Amino acid sequence: MTQTKPGQFLKFIDRLMDSSNVSSDYKPFIFPVQKNNKAPGTKISWKAEESRLSIPEARQRLAENYGNVGIAGRPSDRLILLDIDDPSIEDEIKDTLKIRSRSRSGTHAIY
Repeated sequence: MTQTKPGQFLKFIDRLMDSSNVSSDYKPFIFPVQKNNKAPGTKISWKAEESRLSIPEARQRLAENYGNVGIAGRPSDRLILLDIDDPSIEDEIKDTLKIRSRSRSGTHAIY
């Protein structure tokens, strides 16, 4: 079982929100994920507005080790998530916020 790390989540959110490309009214679409799983942790579609977590709600979920959280790039925002499974191409992408995947076999790049 993997322990969640709310401090790392807050560092990620700070870096995500600290960008000249982010408007002051931007709110990331964060949703619950099942504990020790990648599957959404919602009874309704994770895409539903009712599934969305605020940053404090997401942090509390992680702090209580209730489950993990995911972030989605929505058509209404400029967030782009890139899942890189081939480490040989990592040097070819533009410099950005990068996160090592939980399996440690890939990287997620966030633009």
